[in-house]
Formats: sequence, structure tokens, C-alpha cells
Amino acid sequence: MANAERPGRLSQVPFHGPMSQARAARLTERLTRSNPGTVLDIGCGWGELMLRILAAAPDATGVGIDLDADDLARGRACAEARGLASRVTSP
Repeated sequence: MANAERPGRLSQVPFHGPMSQARAARLTERLTRSNPGTVLDIGCGWGELMLRILAAAPDATGVGIDLDADDLARGRACAEARGLASRVTSP
């Protein structure tokens, strides 16, 4: 039985997989050098890396694909909170 006062699974980590903040910053810088128009994140989890890339590439849109509906819902909420919702879709 889950403890209602404990944070949800993975709620305290920035990424769904093992990635440091420094590596995410390097990837974001590298991937935005060419001013991408579209960012496709397959297996996006809640899309943290994609959202960082979109924040750094203001003309880009993003598509996040994942099988976990809860992760996608979290990603949509994060996109909304950062003002990126109009630039993100998930099938």
C-alpha cells in the first residue's frame, strides 16, 4: 500500500533515466546549435530533455512519444508550467 504522504515514483528526479544536470546542459547546447525546427523525443518519459531543448530553441516545436500515460501527463503539465504547451504534442 502506497503512503499518501510520500512523493510519487520518480517525482524528485529531473530525468526519467540516469542523466546529470551537466550532461543535460551539454546536450541541450549541442542540439540547439543548428536551430532545430522540430524535436522528436522517442521514449521521452515526461520529456524533460525535450522541454529544455525547446526552451533554448524558441522557434522549435516538439513531439514526445512514450508508452506511459502518467509520464506523458506529467510532461504536459511541465510544458504548461513553463509556457511551452503550445509547442509540444504527444500522439
